[in-house]
Amino acid sequence: MKEHIVDQPVFFRLWGTVGASRDGEPMPMGSQREQSMLAGLIVAKGREIQRETLKAWIWDDEPASASEEMNHFMSALRKRLQKLGFADSLINKNGLCRLVLPEESVDVHQVKALTAAAQKTDDHHAAELLTRALRLSEGEPLAGLNTRRAGNYRAELEKERHALKIAYYRVELRQGRHQEHLGELGSLLEDHPHDAVVAALLMCALHFAGRNAEAGDVFRNYQEHLGDVGMDVLPGLTDLHARVLKNDLTAGGWSFALGRPYSANGEPPMSLTEPLLVAIRPDAGSPEEVRRVVAESFGAAGFRAHQAEDCLVCVVSPEVAPAEVIGVWMDRLVEEMPYRGQVGIGMGSEADVCDLAGSAYARSVLDCAPDSNLVVAVSDDLYELVTRLPELQIDAASYRRDDRGVAVWVRVPGLSVPPRPRPDHAREFSADAPASSGPTVAFNGKTKIGKQVIASTVKKMKW
Repeated sequence: MKEHIVDQPVFFRLWGTVGASRDGEPMPMGSQREQSMLAGLIVAKGREIQRETLKAWIWDDEPASASEEMNHFMSALRKRLQKLGFADSLINKNGLCRLVLPEESVDVHQVKALTAAAQKTDDHHAAELLTRALRLSEGEPLAGLNTRRAGNYRAELEKERHALKIAYYRVELRQGRHQEHLGELGSLLEDHPHDAVVAALLMCALHFAGRNAEAGDVFRNYQEHLGDVGMDVLPGLTDLHARVLKNDLTAGGWSFALGRPYSANGEPPMSLTEPLLVAIRPDAGSPEEVRRVVAESFGAAGFRAHQAEDCLVCVVSPEVAPAEVIGVWMDRLVEEMPYRGQVGIGMGSEADVCDLAGSAYARSVLDCAPDSNLVVAVSDDLYELVTRLPELQIDAASYRRDDRGVAVWVRVPGLSVPPRPRPDHAREFSADAPASSGPTVAFNGKTKIGKQVIASTVKKMKW
């Protein structure tokens, strides 16, 4: 296994105050606006970023002098980088900017590398790697930076740290270190009261510590809390509770909470067997019109895209974790989308993910969130995969399942809990509804047989 070196002579940080250090000595990186620009460049991870996009990292409402000030910031940053030994790392020309730094010299990249390395070794070494990653990710990310872009990325990093803690506690509990983490897990559940896996971790730790009654209390309190926000307890947690009551928490029973042990040969406990597909269906414009914002949100190297029907379909690189796609990528996309729209994510055929992007249930959820412009529908098999992976990176409570039994989970990026849709789950025609040029379709009786849909075209109209 390649050793991941954290203690580099020069190290850049986004966790805590944005800055750099040389041989452990802090190096000033300018004002908060200059730090915001540096953060935007680092987040791009060596890819080109448009100057206009970079300005959004520095100002929410850019002043008339923005271009002139940005040139000054670039000049100052280049001088600082030269002192640190990165004289040729910054490129700023033709309206594009790029900062190329070794990944091992940036804390946010090191955290990802350590987390990925932990998945390719046994539990003992994984615990060591995850501990190092947690130490790197201490403090408030992007401390003191207050633009919307900085705030959105701060939220991404906080989710990443939460996922890192989940992976760490899973490894620790699998190795029998449950008593040591009871207090930490209790505090984590207080901070994330909707998180089913945190509740499950605490229940397991209490059970293994011989405190079954308290484990039952955790389940009942969690169940009551979810009931208050109109959510149901995940079946995996209900099963875990039943096994705790029967004192029958075998390896198969606790896998919902603790995942499956990492193996020495690096094989992940669960993995994708088919490419991950993302279909974006904008309400207005054309799929091609959103290609640029999709590329900026996803990172051009992470996918390839083409138009299929009225969707832009993205085939995601296998190097990208599924949880990052349905979490981080969607949180970025919601900030960039010029129109309201729907997204479908799943494995299988393009037709399947395009169907997800056209889910009537997902649309009904979005219609009940007037301040949001994007809804994401995730296939049942992908949701099951991601919520059971040890490197969990999604908050299961932020999804709502179609209660008609359709295999789709729905999320509205930016909302901790999706709104409850209208009882009929029907999308109503109205004068102010988003325009679509497709035909009006009348469904006949039982509308779906396998993958075939029985319907009749009535007439083509705007609705």
